[in-house]
Amino acid sequence: MYFININGLKKDIIDKKLNEGDRFIYIIISLMLSAIIIELMSLFPSELLPTLFEYANSTVAILSTFLGAYFIYKANGGENGEDFAGKYFSLTWVRSIQFSLIFIPIFIVYEILNQYTLQLSPFNDELIYFIIFLGYIFAVYLYAYRDTLEIKAEEKI
Repeated sequence: MYFININGLKKDIIDKKLNEGDRFIYIIISLMLSAIIIELMSLFPSELLPTLFEYANSTVAILSTFLGAYFIYKANGGENGEDFAGKYFSLTWVRSIQFSLIFIPIFIVYEILNQYTLQLSPFNDELIYFIIFLGYIFAVYLYAYRDTLEIKAEEKI
């Protein structure tokens, strides 16, 4: 299982070394982490009434999941493609880890700056969170889409 080595993962996919057991691991870990995050969010609501940005985050999460999956499906060849699920879950897993390593430090630096110097209003604070989340989710799906196109091009050779 790969965590950050996207080139190794792409090579394994192109060389048909991603087996059913590997696919299962990527899928089950992705589904379990999603379920855990959803459950944790429901246990610790931020407020009684959701804010505008919580609605926006939910909308972005739902739309990006649909659009990201759709475009990766199309990049994989649509209904004529091979192993969409294996590619989708493994590529988005590795890209999620990679971009977490970039965006978590950004978030931490922002939190420190906001706490001690910026002291933004709650609205502006939530706007920054939203922008960071939007950047993260966009990067994950954009790069997974690009990876799928590269794999598809190599598979035709």
